[in-house]
Amino acid sequence: MLGQEYEHLQWILGYKERREGEVPNTWVADYSLVDLIEKGLINPDDGNAFLEAAGLKDFFWQITWPEDYETPDEFLVNTIGQARGYVIFVHGWTGNHLIWEDLPGMTVLSNRQLVAFSIDHNGFGESRFISTTPHIDECNPPAAMETLQRWVDLIKIRRQPGQIGQRVIHFVGHSMGGATLFYLNPILWNYGEVTRYALAPALLLEDEMHQMFYTTLGIGIGILQRIPVLEIFERFLKPSVLNTLLAGASDYVKDLHSTQYNATP
Repeated sequence: MLGQEYEHLQWILGYKERREGEVPNTWVADYSLVDLIEKGLINPDDGNAFLEAAGLKDFFWQITWPEDYETPDEFLVNTIGQARGYVIFVHGWTGNHLIWEDLPGMTVLSNRQLVAFSIDHNGFGESRFISTTPHIDECNPPAAMETLQRWVDLIKIRRQPGQIGQRVIHFVGHSMGGATLFYLNPILWNYGEVTRYALAPALLLEDEMHQMFYTTLGIGIGILQRIPVLEIFERFLKPSVLNTLLAGASDYVKDLHSTQYNATP
């Protein structure tokens, strides 16, 4: 049954698909913000304002939680709402939520009081920009962090007034996702409410060429389409930089990044 304490999380029942996770004893559910708005589970004014501010057509995320058996929907909101913390996985450039493979499932099994969120952030996966040449203020790491902050508030996974106990939000970012976390504004968070873990945020700072490319990433995704002087990056981007980004990754993740690269305007 939906407890009054978790009424603000009713959107959890609006998943597009729910299934067993790749990691045994875990389950996953997929969410589209547009779909939740259409189902009346997210306030349309708030949801559309979020998308407009970010310049996005939609925003996608996947939830992973520990489960030994399939919990009926009437208990699902309580199961997710009772978590003591939420781990938000933020992928890097040319990635999407799938690049994390088994890590979300392994994380929630290692601590069953956690629930994992894997997102497609600004411009990647199913979280596509409205424009194929988004404004610089919509597609740089600071903008991505602002979007994450607004999204966390929109879906109300922080401790709400009247709730007992702390809800800790743990951000885990890789590569550009890790760099994005440096732009979190601590003033917007209560003491002890948020943690950040950046994996290889300075991966591209090995030499002058990579420093140039990393600076370009900081300027924003999609800038190659607007500034001709940077077209040189398009020529070496996929064969050289993707190899740097993906060093040590599985073949699955390498193929996924390559596919996402080709699909990104």
